[in-house]
Amino acid sequence: MSYCFEKSLPKTCKESGFTLIEILVAVAIFGLIGVVSGQLLVRVVQAQQASEERADRLADLQRAMALFERDVLQAAPRPIRDGFGDPQPALRLEVGGHLEFTRHGWSNPLGLARSDLQRVAWELDAEGNLERRFWTVLDRAQDTSPRSQRILEGVERLGIELLDADGGTWEAWPRDDRAAGLTRLPGEELEDESGPELAALRLEIVVPPFGRVERLLPVPRPAPSLARPEPGVPDDPAVDTPTDPDSDPDPGSDGASDGE
Repeated sequence: MSYCFEKSLPKTCKESGFTLIEILVAVAIFGLIGVVSGQLLVRVVQAQQASEERADRLADLQRAMALFERDVLQAAPRPIRDGFGDPQPALRLEVGGHLEFTRHGWSNPLGLARSDLQRVAWELDAEGNLERRFWTVLDRAQDTSPRSQRILEGVERLGIELLDADGGTWEAWPRDDRAAGLTRLPGEELEDESGPELAALRLEIVVPPFGRVERLLPVPRPAPSLARPEPGVPDDPAVDTPTDPDSDPDPGSDGASDGE
């Protein structure tokens, strides 16, 4: 015999949910969090881009300064002739920062029959670009044109000054209207020995965002092979001086024969 009991429970359960106001408040909070997070992300990305641009800008500036310093430290006392055949100094500086000079160290990987000396010029163009120009020959013809290299962009100012051994500062060189061939570097022997020698070169460049950058570079002395030889001394000691074929090449042989 079985019994079945049924227990009746009171219906106390209610259907629960969010009201419209609660949903709107939650959406507003999540939206505010999203906006703040987005702004933070944008600022982080912008800061990273600015840091990369500044690093690239700094690398360009350092590369330009290294190239300029390399050229100046290899300056050579080699005057040239321009396209009209007029002599030009080994180093010329014009007011406004136009610098032109002869330098050593022109690489020749192909072994071409040319000199390792090169004529270069540095100047700031009207658009604020620092340019380096060079010529493929030293003594130019009328149709000789330089080749230009854009080294640095966005330069606000370029200033170049020359300092002599007596402490004088020059914004232009040669000092006066003397013949261009009389301009000299330290140790160069010239017809006119009056006046102090060049001792150093000061470079001042203004580049955003770094502001003013200065370099003080010594003007090098010429290599011994480029110094002008004394009268009666051959340029290259390794080259034999031609002798008279009738003369005795061995001066000691006469003494030996006389003794016999």
